[in-house]
Amino acid sequence: MSTGKLRESFVHESVHIHLEDTSLLSRPKEEGDAEIEYTVHLEACGSATFKNGDVQNSATLDAHKKLCGGSRRAYFEVGDNNIYTTWFGVYTSDRAATVKKTYRNITDDIFNKECIYYNNGPLCRSNIYAYTYMTGTTVYLCSVFYEEPTYCSKTGESKEGILLHEWSHPYGQRDDVDYGRSNCKDLAKNEPDDAVRNADSYQYYYCDLQ
Repeated sequence: MSTGKLRESFVHESVHIHLEDTSLLSRPKEEGDAEIEYTVHLEACGSATFKNGDVQNSATLDAHKKLCGGSRRAYFEVGDNNIYTTWFGVYTSDRAATVKKTYRNITDDIFNKECIYYNNGPLCRSNIYAYTYMTGTTVYLCSVFYEEPTYCSKTGESKEGILLHEWSHPYGQRDDVDYGRSNCKDLAKNEPDDAVRNADSYQYYYCDLQ
């Protein structure tokens, strides 16, 4: 995919991978690949467009709406506290500035860019929650995504948390370093620079604030 790496969320501990050599895969088009069913315009929260049918779209929309205020709150809450050190490691002003900038960028782009949710994406597999592209504005949702609760959990996965993770790729330019709560806590303790660029760490920090 010449315009960006694919990001996938796997069921087991929210594992994510990226495909470096994808020349044999055709990237789904962001426009025209499926009929736009409808676009919901949200006051002070941009819009959300749904494609490829209605598969719990109302629940996905509810999770999306929570991101508008939740990502802004995450930005303002960044500081030298227990939740921060749990997910991003020992506090330094430089790392904290990166975390704040990431949440600010996610918030700004959710408000200002088109956010598209594509049901049952063409590259879905049975153990993938969702995937996206680093340069895109679409999150492709997969069947197991619909099995998760709508709102954040401090112990498991949720639609809200998965969406925050996925938007952290194109809107926050975060990568996939490690996956799952236990591994991400270890990452923060042992490799805080990597934790600050790790998408799952942003998901869990975000959800622990809710």
